[in-house]
This record gives sequence, C-alpha cells and structure tokens, in this order.
Amino acid sequence: MKGIKAAGALADRVAVRASCGGKVVVSDPMEQNWLENLLTHRQTLLFADPEPYLYQRAGHLPIADYRALYLAGRVDELRAAFERLAPLRKVYNRWVMDPMLSGRPPNAALKAWAAAMGFAAGPTRAPVQPLGAQDLAALQADLRAAGLGA
Repeated sequence: MKGIKAAGALADRVAVRASCGGKVVVSDPMEQNWLENLLTHRQTLLFADPEPYLYQRAGHLPIADYRALYLAGRVDELRAAFERLAPLRKVYNRWVMDPMLSGRPPNAALKAWAAAMGFAAGPTRAPVQPLGAQDLAALQADLRAAGLGA
C-alpha cells in the first residue's frame, strides 16, 4: 500500500485522488475534514498533526473514538462524536491555522497549547517569541471554553 499526504484545497485532493486511480491512499491531513473523508472517500488514515495530540489525552481520545464508531458502522454516533470536537476546531483555527495561513508562525500558540495538555513543549526558538501574557490568557480561556480545562 502506498500513500500520500495531500494538504490544500478540496479540489486539489479530488484531483490527486483521480490521478492516483485508487492505487494510492490520499490522506487529507486536516482533522476537520476527516468526517467527509471517512464517509465519502473511506479515508481511514488520518496522517495529521498536531490535532491528535492537541485534542486528545490519556483516557480521552475523541478522534480515536469516532474512528472506531466509523469502523463499527455507527454513522449517526460518528457524526455526533465528530461534532463534539467543533469547539476545539474553532480554537485550533484561531490560534494555529489562521496565523499560519496569513504567514505568521503558530509555534508559540502550539507550544502553549501543548504545555496546557501536559506536554514538555519547551520554549519557542528565536526569532519566534512566546505568547505574551494577554494572548496566553486568551488561549487558555479559549481552551477552557472548549472543554480542555487549560
């Protein structure tokens, strides 16, 4: 089995899938697109980061859980489990994707989020600066509101 991680616009992934003719697993790395990819393209592989380690922790594995629901054919429960991650996706887009898509590195927010999850994230490396106190407090508030209790 061969695979490729294909980020970018949906139309680009559709074109890659068509070009590969089913001979290559095409993985959309965005967790927020995985429900559609599971149901439409049977993409059971999620070659993503950092969402899996930012959204999950020991004893709470919502991404793994909704994949298990898919494999068990429990689509209605799968949809509900997927939707329960919507608040975290909003935080992820605000602090990671939006800055990255506008040319700003999200490293400081990633490290602060990872630290809030209990990871040894360490400091940012120059020239990237850590989040300022106001941004750190805002990120922590967003994480609490999304249910992570940062």
